[in-house]
Amino acid sequence: MRAEDLSPTERVLALHRQVLETSHALCAERALLVTRYHRQRDNRRQPAVLRSAGALAYVLRGKAVRIYPQELLVGNFTSHRVGGGLFSELHGVAVLEDRQRRCCRRRALRRCPSS
Repeated sequence: MRAEDLSPTERVLALHRQVLETSHALCAERALLVTRYHRQRDNRRQPAVLRSAGALAYVLRGKAVRIYPQELLVGNFTSHRVGGGLFSELHGVAVLEDRQRRCCRRRALRRCPSS
């Protein structure tokens, strides 16, 4: 197959243009669903791993599905075409753990400080 045979179609160029012209947004849909799930009293007594699995199932059942015109492959992580999501469960201790890992990556030749 030659390189000129792989040029994007008009549909792909139009989709690319639409994405570039779309303003960025912050999506709270997932965070709101996770929070709603964890506030239910029945879920508070479960082990953490079951709460996490239950929250994921709740999010997957509750997220809105958006299919934009001319798309053949659909799906997005947020409710916006171009946006970032809030991950409320990743605040606190999990963020500190990630900082520690980042520290280790930066100091690849040195030994990481102990926790």
